[in-house]
Amino acid sequence: MIKQIAESLIGRALTAADGIAPDIITTTETRLQSSLPAALKAFYLLAGNISMLTSSFQRFEAPAEIAIEKGLLIFMEENQAVCYWGVKPEEATNEEAIVYQRQVFDDHVDDYSEDIALPDFIREILYYQCAQGGYEFAGSIVTDELESVEDFLDDVAEDYALVVKRDALVIYQKGTNLIWYLTDREGNIYDETIYLSSLTEKEFEAEADVYGFEDL
Repeated sequence: MIKQIAESLIGRALTAADGIAPDIITTTETRLQSSLPAALKAFYLLAGNISMLTSSFQRFEAPAEIAIEKGLLIFMEENQAVCYWGVKPEEATNEEAIVYQRQVFDDHVDDYSEDIALPDFIREILYYQCAQGGYEFAGSIVTDELESVEDFLDDVAEDYALVVKRDALVIYQKGTNLIWYLTDREGNIYDETIYLSSLTEKEFEAEADVYGFEDL
């Protein structure tokens, strides 16, 4: 799964140079005295050297930085270091280990279940990394400019595949183009804005012309 998603997002086949060397992962597991979860290990081995996927928005910890702290194996840091994500070490061998978000305060930490298994969490994050900065070319359209938001999204759904729909995040993919938006608590499009993110300028211009996106 990770291989297919990563290749679809970078627009080419993965190479050995894209992944972190197995001996580095082994060293990390020895230091932690814990296995890394299978999905996380697969991501590092396949694509851990692709910055577009590892650090363009949220930041996957480098193997040497992965740590077990206060009962959580921390593998990712929020882009403003406001929170972190991890799994419980005792769940490391569970292929469906649940991901927890950790918020750090001066005198304590709070952990909240994301109610999502690690493989699905990584899948969503890879798409979101590219949407939120991994893809260089981006544009937006304000829903007020559309005759019908429903018709617009129906057209998108005919041409794009829905790859993420959870909580406030919706992402559609066609090749190395992503059309996406966030929703508010009522399910409305947040800030009345829909975005297009593309790997190449040529693709962006073509999709922007079809759907009416303007450069950001």
